[in-house]
Amino acid sequence: MLWDKKNQAIVNDESSEIIRIFNTEFNDLIPAEKAKVEIYPEEPRNEIGSINDWVYNTINSWSFRSSFASEALSIVRPDGVYKAGFATTAEAYEAAVYPLFEALDKVEKMLEGKDSSSAIT
Repeated sequence: MLWDKKNQAIVNDESSEIIRIFNTEFNDLIPAEKAKVEIYPEEPRNEIGSINDWVYNTINSWSFRSSFASEALSIVRPDGVYKAGFATTAEAYEAAVYPLFEALDKVEKMLEGKDSSSAIT
């Protein structure tokens, strides 16, 4: 979550958007050598966006309906881990957990052989 201390408000709570914000928006506040680090490189952006959309929709999301008049959010439908985690029957759990684990298996295969030591520290 990106928090505005001055206004005591959430600026953003979506991790992929925060990465994009941190890629450039605060560069004038940090040392030049740190500002040159590219954490959202141009070349794989389409692939990153595609994978983020898929992960969000199959593993980690809620579907919300907003009522702008009252600024209230109501949950319409949980997906992924939430659908399995909040299932109220064994049947609903099984219907949600199998597709979830298929998606997690796919992510694991995508990450297989990737070298985490190359991450920015």
